[in-house]
Formats: sequence, C-alpha cells, structure tokens
Amino acid sequence: MKNIASLLPYILVFVATLAHPLDFDLGWHLRFGKDFWLVGRMIYENTYSTEMVGYKWFNSSWLLDVIRYPFWQLTGFWGHALLGTLVPILTFFTIAKYLKLSFLQKSILFPVLAWIEYPLYLHSFRAQEVSLLFLSILIAILWKYQKTNTRLIFILIPLFFVWANIHAQFVLGIFALAIWSFVYLFLKIQKGLEKSLLFISFTVILSFLVTLINPYTIAIYNDSLVHSGNPAIQFILEFAKPVIFSQIWWNLVVWGILMLVSIIIMIKKKKLGFYLPYIIVGVPLYIISFFMGRYLWSMYILTIPILYVLIYYIKIKNNLIANMLGATIVTLSTIYVVIKILPAKQISNMSWGTYCSFMECSQKGTEILTSMKNPGRIYTDYNFGGWLIWNYPDIKPGVDGRMPLWVDSSGYSAFVRYVMLENNRNYVQLAPFDTYFIRNARPLNFQLEKLVKLKKFRLVFRDKFTSIYTRTK
Repeated sequence: MKNIASLLPYILVFVATLAHPLDFDLGWHLRFGKDFWLVGRMIYENTYSTEMVGYKWFNSSWLLDVIRYPFWQLTGFWGHALLGTLVPILTFFTIAKYLKLSFLQKSILFPVLAWIEYPLYLHSFRAQEVSLLFLSILIAILWKYQKTNTRLIFILIPLFFVWANIHAQFVLGIFALAIWSFVYLFLKIQKGLEKSLLFISFTVILSFLVTLINPYTIAIYNDSLVHSGNPAIQFILEFAKPVIFSQIWWNLVVWGILMLVSIIIMIKKKKLGFYLPYIIVGVPLYIISFFMGRYLWSMYILTIPILYVLIYYIKIKNNLIANMLGATIVTLSTIYVVIKILPAKQISNMSWGTYCSFMECSQKGTEILTSMKNPGRIYTDYNFGGWLIWNYPDIKPGVDGRMPLWVDSSGYSAFVRYVMLENNRNYVQLAPFDTYFIRNARPLNFQLEKLVKLKKFRLVFRDKFTSIYTRTK
C-alpha cells in the first residue's frame, strides 16, 4: 500500500503533462527525420519552404528528429503524447532523488512545478522538455558531487555529448556548469582545498569539447550567439517577456520572493557558502527571465536547489499525518486536473484533424489550394508551416517555425517580411505573392478583406478558421 501511495505524485505529473501533441513545428521535425532515413545523410539546405531556398540551416534537434520519425511511424500521436509525459516524470523523479524529498515534500513541490511549467508541457513532447530533464540531471550530479566528491561528475561528459545533438539549450547547460564550477573552485581555494581544481577543470573542458562532436561542430555555438543578438527575436512569441500581471508573471514574482526568503535563511544559518554556486547561476537567469520568456522554464529547474532551504522545513513528525496530508494534497490536485484541464486537451481523439481544430488550420482549404490551376506564388500562414511540410509536401509554405532567425548573406529575412505583411497594410499590394492561405484571426486577413472590396483580390475559400485569397489579374 505504501509503495502505491508513493506513486501518487508521479500520477499527478502524468495526468498534468498528458496532452495532444500541438507543436507548430511537429511536421518539419517528422519530415527531417523521414528525409534522413530516406537519404541516409544530414539535410543541411532548406528545401521545405518557398522562401530562402538553399539556405544552410542548423537543426539543433537533429538526433531527436532521427529517433522521433520511426517512433512516430510505430506509435503516432499517442506514442508522442506518452513521451510527453515520460520526460517530465523523469525530470521530477531526478529532482526528488537528488534532494531526497519525502512523500509530503513531493506532494507539495510537484503540483507547484507542474503548474508553473504547464505552458511548456501543454504542447506535449518537444526537445525543450528533454533539455529540462538534462538540466535536472546536471544539477543532480553537481549537488551529489558537492556533498560527496563522487566521480559521478564524469557522467556530465556523455550527458553533454548527447545533449549537444538533441537541443541547442545545451549551451545554457555549459554556461551553468562553467559558472557553477568557477564559484565552487573559488570557494574551495579560499579554504586552501586546491585538490578539486584539476578534477573539476578536466570535467568542464571535456564536457565542452564533446559538444563539438555534432554535424555542425563549433558553428552551433556561433549560431546560438548570433541568434541571441538577432533583432527578430522581439517578434517571436517564445522569446517574448512575460506580460506584467499575467499568471506567468505572478508565478515568476512569487518564485523570486521564495528565493529571497531562502537566501535570508541561508545567511542566518551560515549556509550561504554551500548554496552560493547555485545562486550565482540561478539569480541572473531569474532576472533575464523577466525580459526573455524562453529561459523561464529552465530557470525554475536551475533554482530549485536555492529553494531547498525552504523545502527542508516542510516536515511533520507524525509520519501517518504527514502521509495523509501529502496524499490529500496530491489526490485533490490530480482530481482537479482530470476534471478541469484534461477534457479540454481532447486526448481521446488524437489525429491531424484534432490538431487542426486546435491550430486553426483547414484540411478542406488545403484541398482547394491543391486543386487551383495557377495559384502563382503562395503565401501560407506561419502556423501552418510544419503541418504543411509533413502532410502536404506539394504545398510548400513560405515561412515556418525553423526560419524566424534566418538571415542570408544579403541581410534578407523571410520572417521579417512575414512580420511586415502582418503589420503594414500597404505592403500586401507590394508583396510578391499571388495567393494567400491564412487564418481568419490574422490582421492580414482584415487587410485582404479590404482589398477584396477594392477588387484587387478575390476570396476563393473561407471556413471557420481559414481563408484563401488570390490576386486579381
């Protein structure tokens, strides 16, 4: 009975992260994996879209896509959805393991983490989820090493080798490792304990070197650094800063208050030295998260050690009462998710049709577009990119989720043109597109409706979510 009860926090994580795969980029990830197996080599040049054809691009999740495709062929949406629950379960398990959390502590921390990480897990399995798992493993190993000087720290070397071929956020992991190691060694040297210097330095250097064993070698770092200074970042929703007073913003504020309280307790208990490496790594990332939302989810994982001081005090001497309280909290949380959140995810009907109902794409509209004899140059909605690349390879999108930060040697960016089309009402007439396949909710749709009245465009098709317009001759 006790063993069954211990599973309750993980059952909560399962139901909280179970979702219909809804990644805008799912289609091109599958297509890349398929092409790899068909061609037998990496695809370096863009052939999936009509814009920026031949552009040499970096697929930082190439290895995951190569694995993802045959798995998808065997299991489809359901397999993908279950992967989307397995990865966070492993992440939460890793956190509980290295912090040695009690059942009550897990029953309190897991619902909180599931709540604040919900916007990431909402889309089901993605490479970002795997990065969170690897971040938790990184922190777990550093925590263990700090307490026992275990040689498990060498596991970081193969970890970073795999990570560098799975997702670009390994760069954040390398920076976190380097900063943590610098602070840790500085504190050790201050105490006259130089023995750790060679050991840690060797691990950090090798961890960095193995990340160069990827199809793009050192260029993958250059790509990440160039992207960080790309002005187009401001137009990408994933990078947008949290809206003030939104739920995500309040989560961030409360988390910061809890960290501050933890640091005050550390100072009073004279334990600041132990936690200082995590503070130096986590606090700057916390501040950055107010201005760049992409790092929110990683920040929460990296700063959990800071909150351990507070988590440690969640104790009840009577084990029976503690277990009953923990079981009540996690059971009520699970019931809430099952009743209030799970039904809206439509997991009982996983298909591309359901995917389209969420993403507001149109299979009928695509059939109309395919049947058109002379559509000319086609502009497709940004959100349709991955879906078209996988399901309708004959209809190449103009721009898709791979392309927001692409800039060619002449300075041209297809994504910037897309932004101009969405926001400049005069640009539509000048843009070199003859046919537009877009969502009705787009500002561009309202611009085209006005041009229809001026007889400069013609409405060919419209349903609940989408419209097709063609330029009049």
